[in-house]
Amino acid sequence: MTSVDQSMHWYQSRCSAEPIIYRDISVDVDARCLHRTVTTAISTKPPDCFALRVRGLFFRIYGMDDQMAAEILEKCRSVRYLAIWSYVDPHRDSFPNLQAALTSRALSPVQMSLSQFILNPCAVTSRSFTHPILAHITHLDIPYQEKGDWDWASLELLRSLTHLSIDVYHWDPAQVARDAVQWCPNGLRVLALCLSCD
Repeated sequence: MTSVDQSMHWYQSRCSAEPIIYRDISVDVDARCLHRTVTTAISTKPPDCFALRVRGLFFRIYGMDDQMAAEILEKCRSVRYLAIWSYVDPHRDSFPNLQAALTSRALSPVQMSLSQFILNPCAVTSRSFTHPILAHITHLDIPYQEKGDWDWASLELLRSLTHLSIDVYHWDPAQVARDAVQWCPNGLRVLALCLSCD
């Protein structure tokens, strides 16, 4: 095999492996390496590489630079499965850049998991299901940490929702179920309550 043949073989192998490698991405504590890979202007990857290939994106936020998280999310705009698990004080910390990115009409995930409600600034107390990113959601996992966490009446607006999982913290799960069920959209097939002891 000549060096040209070897180079071609390496290139073809990389091209067939990259869609698999970048299909699901976990963004943990230090996102600098991934951020640089996703946002660099000079790259061997096609310009829309991450927009076309990334289907699942999992953010674990411990005070990560929210500008980095927002830029990663903007480059991965075709993401279908989005999880944002934050380990910060939702009443004190806010993520203005990430929250702005989450309102983009380009984002349309079908599955979403939140460990805390970070879609709106911490000053917003009513957690409504009218947020633009929830428009096409079929599977949703949300926390219920405080009484009045969610405006359940807006749940019926999620016409595509088929699966709803509620992580219940320190409340009567039967009452949470009663509150949610009366507003569930007609297409809901599964309602799961998870008792969390964090």
